[in-house]
Amino acid sequence: MKKLVITLLFSLVTLLSYAQTEHVQFMGIPINGTINQFQQKLQAKGIKYDQAASREVGVGTRVFKGIFAGEDSQFFVAYIPKSKIVYYVGVVIKCYSEDVAQSKLNKFKSLLEDKYVYWEEMSTTDGLCYIIPSKNFTDAIGSVRLWYEYDPTIYPNPYTLYVKYTDYANSILYENSISGDI
Repeated sequence: MKKLVITLLFSLVTLLSYAQTEHVQFMGIPINGTINQFQQKLQAKGIKYDQAASREVGVGTRVFKGIFAGEDSQFFVAYIPKSKIVYYVGVVIKCYSEDVAQSKLNKFKSLLEDKYVYWEEMSTTDGLCYIIPSKNFTDAIGSVRLWYEYDPTIYPNPYTLYVKYTDYANSILYENSISGDI
């Protein structure tokens, strides 16, 4: 009985701490909850589910199409296959030239800096990375990476701009879920 009570208390504390965790927001939607819940919230914002593309990428990712910050975009929402919890959202924007890709990168960089004044910018080999602090600025709750790539085999838009929002709390859950497989 004592063991059961301790287990229940531990479970309650874990549940309460999980419920109070801050999460990164994407288009005003917390990157949290199940993929079905997240999909409903995206669709309420006019984002369309792309069933064919989702089948191609397989389990653990759903693909959507729509407008992101004024740009025609494709969205990749990653989730933990067993629990269905969402942990990152990637935005893909096709560009026909490097100048256009660089211009859009600069636009997004400016938008991110305007919205998240207190973010810390770090230069990375993949472009820019912004660390998202908690509301009380004591912890990092996630990040946004911004970069573009060139692939000459993709015609007529060989440049692709990427914006990737990662929620750290749920990414840890994802890492823990796959570490059990190894």
